[in-house]
Formats: sequence, structure tokens, C-alpha cells
Amino acid sequence: MDDLYIKKVLDGQTEEFRYFIKQYKDLAFSVAFSIVKNEFTAAEVVQESFVKAYENLKSFKGESKFSTWLCRIVINESFKTIRKDKSV
Repeated sequence: MDDLYIKKVLDGQTEEFRYFIKQYKDLAFSVAFSIVKNEFTAAEVVQESFVKAYENLKSFKGESKFSTWLCRIVINESFKTIRKDKSV
């Protein structure tokens, strides 16, 4: 199902990206929260991660599941946020 929605979004039906948000928001939040340990920060990380996933969807090669790719983005954003917060 993910492949169908990826194709739709890449073909210009950008509103179809909502499928990914509905499908994976809880998973993304769980991953982010397990790293940043703060629900508000985790919510920000998830939002930023979905933006990055949308902006970089064309680079998704399909070598892994979409959820795996998204989780990697969430993990990277979580650690980036932690580093940024420590440097302030």
C-alpha cells in the first residue's frame, strides 16, 4: 500500500501524503520519545521528520520498507535535537 501512495505523492497528489502521517505517526512518536524523553520535543521531532520525509520522498529507493526509512529520519532528527539542546 505504501508504494501506491508514494507514487501518488510523487505524481503530484501531495495531499495523499496524509496517508503516511495517519499510518506512522504513533510509531514515529514512540521512536522519538524513546530518544528525547520529552513528549513536546518528541512531537516537534515527529513533525520535522514528516516534513523531511515529504521533501526527500523522491530519494526513497524502496530497498527497505517506508516505515524503516521514516524511523531512520526520526532517529536522526531526535539525536540532532539532543545535540542542539546540549549546545545551547
